[in-house]
Amino acid sequence: MLKGLFGYESAFRRYVGEAIQSFLDDNVMYAEVRPNFFDKFIMTDNGLGRLDHFAWMTIIQEEIASKMKQLAGNGRGEDFRGFKVIYCAPRSIEKKDMKWCLDDCMALKRAFPDLICGSLF
Repeated sequence: MLKGLFGYESAFRRYVGEAIQSFLDDNVMYAEVRPNFFDKFIMTDNGLGRLDHFAWMTIIQEEIASKMKQLAGNGRGEDFRGFKVIYCAPRSIEKKDMKWCLDDCMALKRAFPDLICGSLF
């Protein structure tokens, strides 16, 4: 679950990049992660802006692409096969919030069809 410092843009970006590196270090070839999408925003580093889930997914996509490029450049392109996101929200949320999450999940799936692989409610 993202809380505290991970709720800021550069920390989130670094966390995703380090998570991918940690998977590689542990010889994990494929990972599915479950961010808490009930937190609707992360903050920009200056604390004045908010980044929605589309921005989260863009950051994740960029970090995956960066790591894959790095791996290809050093001949380790086969070491990591992928990284997908399972949309996750607490099961105890109210119905109106569940509807919002379902709509959000579907919109993210349409925008990032190769990155969102499922949902967990």
